Amino acid sequence: MLDALSSFPNPAYVLDELQLISNLEVLQDLQEKAGVSILCALKGYSMWSSFPLLKRYLAGATSSSLNEVKLCFEEYGTKAHSCFVVYLEEEFEEVLSMSSHITFNSLHQYEKFKHHIPNYPEVKFAIRINPDYSGAEVEKYNTCMVGSRFGVLAEDMGESLPEG
Repeated sequence: MLDALSSFPNPAYVLDELQLISNLEVLQDLQEKAGVSILCALKGYSMWSSFPLLKRYLAGATSSSLNEVKLCFEEYGTKAHSCFVVYLEEEFEEVLSMSSHITFNSLHQYEKFKHHIPNYPEVKFAIRINPDYSGAEVEKYNTCMVGSRFGVLAEDMGESLPEG
């Protein structure tokens, strides 16, 4: 394999398509057996030239920015599961038009944008719950640290879910 790699220009992105297919088959099998949907997280994998292959195995893709929503919609060919740390008012309508799901990170964020919900009955809306547990050994990677913007603590949710 290393000899074959030396024939590519440097730098280059090289994808072992057979290995990717093997991995995707494992994920597809997991989806079927567990009855779950596995999504490609564009933040971690955005090699858009391989999206036609991924689409054959995975249920869709996630986005965390307007550009990722566009990448998902235009190149992956599906509406995004969107979960932004911050949604911008001036972008939100565009994000909605290319999303199948919108997940809010806070009750405040939900309150700010909930007036859009009746206009988009095909979009599923959710609130991210912070599990208040992290196995991260480095504090800056701890999504549950004090002041985290990654979800609502269960104790802050109240007795019932918000309307809508």
